[in-house]
Amino acid sequence: RKDKRNGYFGRGVAGYGTDGRYQSTLTFNRFDEDQRFSVIGAANNINVQGFNFSDIITSMGGFGSRSAGGGGSNFNGGFGGSYTGGGRGNVVSLGTSQTGITKAISGGLNYTDKIGEKLQITSSYFYSNTDNFVGQSSYQHSFFTNDGDSVTNTTQNGTTESINRNHRFNLRLEYTLDSNTSILYIPNLTLQHSESYNHDTLYTQSIKDSLNYLANQGFTNNSSIKNGTSFNEQLLIRHRFHKLGRTITLGLNNTINYSKGNGTNFSPLQFYNTDGSFDSTLLQDLQNSQVTRANNNVLSLSYTEPVGKGKLIELNYAYTNNYGTSDNKAFNYDSISKNYTTINAPLTNYFGNGFYANRVGTNFRVVKTKYNFQLGMGVQFSELSSHTIQALTAKDTTIKQNFLNFFPVANFNYKFSNTQNLRISYRGHTNQPSIAQLQNVEDVSNPLQIKTGNPALKEEFENNLNIRYNTFNPSTYKYLSVNIILDNQYNNIVNSIDTLRQGVQLIKPVNMSGTYSGSSFVTLGIPLKGKFRGSNFNFNNSISYNHTPSLLYGQPNYSTTLVITQTAGINLDFHDKLNLGLNASLAYNQANYSAEASQNSIYYQQTYTADISWYFIKDWILYTDFNEYINSGRSAGFNQTIPLWNASIAREILKKRNAEIKLSVNDILNQNQSISRTIGDNYTTDTRSTVLKQYFMLTFTYNLNRAGSNTKNNNGMPGIPRNIQRQIQQLKTEPAPAPVPKSANP
Repeated sequence: RKDKRNGYFGRGVAGYGTDGRYQSTLTFNRFDEDQRFSVIGAANNINVQGFNFSDIITSMGGFGSRSAGGGGSNFNGGFGGSYTGGGRGNVVSLGTSQTGITKAISGGLNYTDKIGEKLQITSSYFYSNTDNFVGQSSYQHSFFTNDGDSVTNTTQNGTTESINRNHRFNLRLEYTLDSNTSILYIPNLTLQHSESYNHDTLYTQSIKDSLNYLANQGFTNNSSIKNGTSFNEQLLIRHRFHKLGRTITLGLNNTINYSKGNGTNFSPLQFYNTDGSFDSTLLQDLQNSQVTRANNNVLSLSYTEPVGKGKLIELNYAYTNNYGTSDNKAFNYDSISKNYTTINAPLTNYFGNGFYANRVGTNFRVVKTKYNFQLGMGVQFSELSSHTIQALTAKDTTIKQNFLNFFPVANFNYKFSNTQNLRISYRGHTNQPSIAQLQNVEDVSNPLQIKTGNPALKEEFENNLNIRYNTFNPSTYKYLSVNIILDNQYNNIVNSIDTLRQGVQLIKPVNMSGTYSGSSFVTLGIPLKGKFRGSNFNFNNSISYNHTPSLLYGQPNYSTTLVITQTAGINLDFHDKLNLGLNASLAYNQANYSAEASQNSIYYQQTYTADISWYFIKDWILYTDFNEYINSGRSAGFNQTIPLWNASIAREILKKRNAEIKLSVNDILNQNQSISRTIGDNYTTDTRSTVLKQYFMLTFTYNLNRAGSNTKNNNGMPGIPRNIQRQIQQLKTEPAPAPVPKSANP
C-alpha cells in the first residue's frame, strides 16, 4: 500500500549460552516510496544456517569423505568428480536431521528502486561462511551375487570438517520501453571457496562358505581445497501487440562456470586371506588437481496467437549450446625426491563434453472461468559428444551420439470454488548425463569403491504425472490436501557394480530402462466444536515406492523400496492462552532385491511428540516440546530409543511489548542422536552422526517498527487460531514427500 511505504522496521536478536553457544541476527528495512533498502546478518554456532550459500563447485570433484558401500554412498568427489550414479540410495533418518556442529556467519544488503517511470532496479549482495564438523560411525552390510553366499560387514568411523565461503551478487533490471514492450536483464555472480578434511578408519569382516574372517582394514586421510566462479545472465524481451493475446518473447540464458581445486589422498589398506594370514597392502599416496570449465547457452523464441475467446496457440523454438571440460592430473608420492612428482597415468586425463539441441514446439491453451487446460508437444534434435585424452593410453577419443525426442505436455486446472481446486499436469523431458558421469577416469578417494565414468552414456527420458487436490473451508477451518506423483524413466543412468577383489568394487554408470516410482501425500484437518472451538485433529499419510534397476556383476538386479508413514495428531487451543499439540507417527520401511531375496529387509520408525505453548501470566510465555524416536529392525547397536526434550520461558518487556527476554534449554535429557539408514543397489548402511546436544541459552530480542501496519495477531492471520495457522502454513511451505523430478533442459 502506497500510504505504508514510508518508515523503517527491523529486528535484533542476541543470545549466549553454556558451552560457548551463541546466536545473533539483525534485520533492518527502510522504505521511502519506491525505494527500499534492507540489511540482514546472522552469526551462530547452534546449527542455524542463516542464509543459504550457492554450491557451485561440489561437482568439480576432489577428495571427499569416504563412505563404504555401493553406488548409494554419500561421499563427495574424487578424481572423477562427485558421480554417484543412478542408484544413490534411499536415505531414511531418525532423530535430528542436522548432523555435526556448524558455525555460520552470513549477511547481506538489498536495494530496490524505481528510476523514472521506465526503469526498475533490484540489487543484492550476500555473504555466507559455514564451518561444519561431524563425526560418524557406520555399519554396512553388502552382498555379492557373483561369489556364492558371500557377504561383507564393514565398520567405519571417521570425522569430517567442511568449510564453505560464498559471495553472491544479484542484479535485476526491468526497462519498460512503452506500454507493450519491456526488457528484463538479470545477471548473477557467485564466488565460492571450500575446504574439506576427513579421516576414516575401517575394517571389513567377510562371510563366505561358513568362514568368518577379517578381509581388510585400514584408514584414509583426504583433503581438498577448491575455488569456483559462476556467472549467469538472463535476457528477456517481451512485446504485446495491439491484438489481445498476441505476444512475442525472445530469451537468452548464458552461464559460465569455472572451478579449480587440489586434493590429497593417503590410504594404506591391508588385505587378508580366508585363513587369517596377511595377503597384501594397497597403498594410495596421491595428490591431484582438477580444473573444470563450462559455457552453457540457450536461445529461445515464443509467439502466442489468440484463436478465439479464451483460447491461445503458442509456437516456440529453443537452441541449446553447452560445452564443458574437466582436466584431471594426479601424481604419486616419490620416495626418492620426497615429493609428488610421479604421474599417475590411470587417474590423469582431459575430458570435454558438448550438448547441442534444436527444439520446436507448440501449445494450445484454453482459459475459462471454472477451468483451464494446456496441450502441447515439442520435438528436439540433439547431439551429445564426448572428447577424451587419456594419459595411460595416449588415445584421443571422440564419441558422438544423435537423438530425436518428443516432449509432450498437458495441464488441467479446475476451480470448484475459491477454496477448492484440482490440478493435473504431465510432462516428458530428457536429462543429460553430467561430466562426472561421462568422464572415464577413476575416482579412488574410497579404495573400497573405485568409481569411473562412461563416455558412451545416452541421455535419459522421463515421464512425470502430478495430481493435486486442495480444499479449505474458511468458516470451519476444515482442510484436505491430496498429492499424487507418478514417474518413470527410459535409459535411466544407474550403477554397474563389479568386484575387483574381496570387498573392493568397481562402480560405473550405465543406461537401463525399468525405473519407475510413485508417491502420495494426504493431509486432513478436522476442527473441533464447542468449548474446544479453534482446536483440530490432523491426519497425514504418505506412501513412497521406488523401483530401480542396476547391474550386479553383469546380471540385472531390481531393488525396490516401499515406505508407508501414518501420522495422527490433535491440537487443542484454550482461549488463545494455552495450546497443546500431540502427534504420533509410524513408518514402515521395506527393501527388496531381485538378485538376492535373502537380503530383503523390513524396519520401522516410531515418533511421538508433544508440545505446549502457555501464556500463563501476563507477558510471560512458556514453551516446551518432547519427542521420542524409536528404531527397530536395524543393525545391532542402531535400534535405539531417542528422547529429545526442549523448553523455553520468555517475557515480553518495554512499554510497547516489542522486546523479549527468553531462557531456553536444548536437549534437556542430553540424549539427542542422529541415526540414518541408506539403502543401495546391494547394501544397507546404518550411520550414527554427531549432533548438537544439551545447552542453555539466554536470548534478548528487540523489534523496531516505525511504519504503519494493519492489526493482526502474532502470526499474521487475523481471527484464525494459532494451531490452525500452523497447519495452513505447513501446507503452503512443506515440500512434497517425493523427490522432485530432474528439470528438463530449458
